[in-house]
Amino acid sequence: MKSLKYKLTATVQNLENAHRVERRGKFVYRPSEENVPVRNRRTLENANLRKINFSAPEELRAAIVGVVTEHIGTEEAETISSVAKMLGASNSKAFQSVVSQQIEKRCGESAISERAGKLFVC
Repeated sequence: MKSLKYKLTATVQNLENAHRVERRGKFVYRPSEENVPVRNRRTLENANLRKINFSAPEELRAAIVGVVTEHIGTEEAETISSVAKMLGASNSKAFQSVVSQQIEKRCGESAISERAGKLFVC
């Protein structure tokens, strides 16, 4: 009997060959999907699925911009905490580290900016 991991890998490969999905890193997307939805995982029964490694970087960046847009002039720690709440995730050290890196990436892309310790949408 084939393992679940094998079946999932084969299914994704078949969908990719049919141009119905595309892989970007460890994540699978619809080919035309540019705006990745931000999903709250609070109600998931499996707590492991709420861990940061199950959140796509694009989803984290969308959540960051959403928080900064809603809370103009927010501090980084507040932003990280709000992103954790938005995703239904634990605000662990690992989560904080990954989201902080994504904040830096968004600043580098000029999607948000940091002025006097506060984050703003560009």
